[in-house]
Amino acid sequence: MEIQHANQELTLCGVNAHFQNGVAEKQIRDIQDMARTMLLHAQRRWPQAIAIHLWLYALQMANDMHNSTPKRALTQSPLELFSQVSIKPTMRHFHHFSCPVYMLHEALQAGCKMMGIYLGMSPQHAQSVGLVLSLTTGLFSPQFHLSFDDLFETTSKNEKGSLLPESLWQEKSYFKAPLKE
Repeated sequence: MEIQHANQELTLCGVNAHFQNGVAEKQIRDIQDMARTMLLHAQRRWPQAIAIHLWLYALQMANDMHNSTPKRALTQSPLELFSQVSIKPTMRHFHHFSCPVYMLHEALQAGCKMMGIYLGMSPQHAQSVGLVLSLTTGLFSPQFHLSFDDLFETTSKNEKGSLLPESLWQEKSYFKAPLKE
């Protein structure tokens, strides 16, 4: 009965009647368009490593961005409006989807140097913790001490060839057949 006390009402949509919930459908479409744009940009900048298989991570990041940024007419983000708590996101924790990322502080990384693909903020940790997909193992993990190449500058080739290690995550994840030697 909480709905009636809040002067709200509940209506149900018919099957395949998307027009009955236009506001929600528009939000879903906006998030899908944002995710598609981020994935296409990353594929254009780093075609050797970025694949359509990262769609779900792009969608999650687009949703996080949508919920954390205020709309034009409002001063609060959707997350602030929903929670009724003033939560200002730290913009320095937002980075380009699928940009190259480097782990720092080798002692904290168990002595192994690692380079990977940024998949967005970890949903289970602080905003400063990112999800990183390893180019060599095909596994992703939350990482804290990171250096981001937001402009994809290290993905271009120089006179000596590629600056990055070969991307093997698609093979390790069984998204494509391993190369035969």
